[in-house]
Amino acid sequence: MKRMNQLAGLGSALWLSVGPVAAEPPAPQPASPSLQAVEERMRQMQESFEKQQREMRAQFEHLVREQQAQIDLLQQQLEALRKSAPAVATNAPSPASAEGESLKQRVEELTAASKKTFLSQFNPGIGFVGDSIFSYTSRGADATGSARPGGADAWLRTVELNLEATVDPFARAYGVINGSADARTGETSLGVEEAAIVTTSLPWNLTAQAGRFFADFGRLAYVHDHDLPFVHRPLVLDADIGGESRTDGLQVNYLVPIDHYLSLTVGAGDSFGGDGGPNGVGGFRTLSELNYWGHLSTYFDLSPNLSLETGLSGLINDRSDSRAGLAERRRRIGAADFTLRYQPLDASTRRGWVWGTEILYNSASFDIDPDATPGSGDEYRSNVGAWGLYSYLETKLSRRLKAGFLFDWLQEPALRDAETFRYSPYLTLSPSEFQLLRLQFSHTEPGHLTGLRSSEAVSLQWQFILGRHAHGFKQR
Repeated sequence: MKRMNQLAGLGSALWLSVGPVAAEPPAPQPASPSLQAVEERMRQMQESFEKQQREMRAQFEHLVREQQAQIDLLQQQLEALRKSAPAVATNAPSPASAEGESLKQRVEELTAASKKTFLSQFNPGIGFVGDSIFSYTSRGADATGSARPGGADAWLRTVELNLEATVDPFARAYGVINGSADARTGETSLGVEEAAIVTTSLPWNLTAQAGRFFADFGRLAYVHDHDLPFVHRPLVLDADIGGESRTDGLQVNYLVPIDHYLSLTVGAGDSFGGDGGPNGVGGFRTLSELNYWGHLSTYFDLSPNLSLETGLSGLINDRSDSRAGLAERRRRIGAADFTLRYQPLDASTRRGWVWGTEILYNSASFDIDPDATPGSGDEYRSNVGAWGLYSYLETKLSRRLKAGFLFDWLQEPALRDAETFRYSPYLTLSPSEFQLLRLQFSHTEPGHLTGLRSSEAVSLQWQFILGRHAHGFKQR
């Protein structure tokens, strides 16, 4: 029994020391002013960790050998007892047979213990997210232009299954299975929202990502709906990008090897965001029918408690059909974002605030005729430029409670004189890291050229998380 306790304790220690490293790759952190010191410290920690692993593995193997020797000895004793036990005609067990059964049970227990391994060593990290929205809107969908009905509404916005694991020493992979309810029928359909492989050991500070993923563009375009700091996605992201920056393609990130944090991402894919699907489907696709994007980001420590994250993004798409109710033939999007974060080191969980802003400019060519009928006259409206932005300020009221305000402004991509404003105060309560409730009020003022009417809405978001659900530094 003492050996069994040692074996169990050592197995638990191995699980605690190895498990988290295999399950959750470390989130990227901004480089410190002394890059060489950080790299040396990481190397020392890695060597110490590997040494501890070797020592613990050797102790574990030694205990297994001892347990196997005990098993062999007990088996020999069991065989000897079976041979020496007299034949008994009654159903009552003899003392010898009872002792034999006890030894047999002991042998089985030790055999099972010697074969045990870590039950989840080959299992991926699994997480499940449920996100529901309960709302009341003062006007109907025909007056607001929303896909959701006006009045009282309950909506299971997202159910999401996340899978992530290390593929081999050179890459990790993850998948996101998403289900969302149709705005009209209420039926929930499942789809593969993300499925990608990410390298972990390329030289020259390079990281490659391929498959279906949210492209690194701007500040919130690559963030899932349930991970936004507020209930609804900003108007300009819905209008210019189509919501989330999902794509099927390849992107490469380069962490510039200097003391200051500077990251550059470039990528290409056959779709981008909610643009109606892949571009240029047919017998032959030219390179101009792909989407190309880039994102340059950096980080500054303005003081021990104040930091600034900022970036520039760009998208080139020469073929994007059916956006904003018109056939769009070309689009260029430029974006600039910054996030100012105050987080006092002595009270980081109870105090602090975040101010985030992103400005986007969309330049595109649309068909004046929505059906693009040949010979109908001036078929194209070229180089329509439209601006949009969102800005939010969020502050911590306590460990679990936050308050914020979101401002939206949008010029319609196909008609820049049609402007929309939205003002949204909100309150977020997190009873734990696995549950969230958010109450938001929104007042929307569409311009007279949009044909829509102003409205008010109250929304309650209720979200839960099962299992693992982690994001990197940029998705804080």
